[in-house]
Amino acid sequence: MATLHKHFSLDNESFAYEALQAASYTHCGGAELAEAISVCSRIPSGEEEIWLREWQLAGDRAVQAAKASLTKNDRRGAQHAFECASNYYRRAEFYRRDVFEDEPISKKLIGLSTEIFYSAIDLTLFDGSLFLFQFYNTQLTV
Repeated sequence: MATLHKHFSLDNESFAYEALQAASYTHCGGAELAEAISVCSRIPSGEEEIWLREWQLAGDRAVQAAKASLTKNDRRGAQHAFECASNYYRRAEFYRRDVFEDEPISKKLIGLSTEIFYSAIDLTLFDGSLFLFQFYNTQLTV
């Protein structure tokens, strides 16, 4: 297990770790292992712009798959694809987090990740209602 992350990016520890993190969501339906490996195979070591592009494209493909599932009334398939898309959009913007406030693409991706996550929740059997949670001197929407 110690070297599994190397399968995702042979010469970049950070990319390898983040890719493994993305793939680790397979256990709960938030990723497809083969897709994560495929995405990583197209990202040269250290190329953060390509990292963003490839994970964003993976998110876009997952959204299209979710919409296709919905047209077939396959709610479970759509939910799974939306969960993957949310995860992939989050991965796409990871290396932009230091400049999040100044990056329109980062704001767009985190917005998409959140919106798509709620789309997945709406397809579950659970109540996904939002509520305010008091946290120290602020309130969080959860």
